[in-house]
Amino acid sequence: MKTTIDIPNKELEDAIRFTGASTKREAVVTAISDYNRRQRMAGLTRYSGTFTGMPDNDQIEGFELERMKRLHGEDFEFSTPDDVKAATSKAPGRLKKNDMAK
Repeated sequence: MKTTIDIPNKELEDAIRFTGASTKREAVVTAISDYNRRQRMAGLTRYSGTFTGMPDNDQIEGFELERMKRLHGEDFEFSTPDDVKAATSKAPGRLKKNDMAK
């Protein structure tokens, strides 16, 4: 959209310098885009810390244990973080406790 505006020279020169723009138009468009992005981000921060549905680490580990029990049987349990890594990297199937020690 074509628009005629009066921008102070010092402000436009600074905008060109700060944005690294090669033209006045590019500097103005970059400055407006950056301003709009910052306003959108500021709008999102109003919601910061208001989400109550985020599971904590214990819940996530519980979900993973339930999933592994469904895949490998009810007697499945993790002993160490290495067991988790080994168990989750195997193809779905029956995993016995003895398999985790290998």
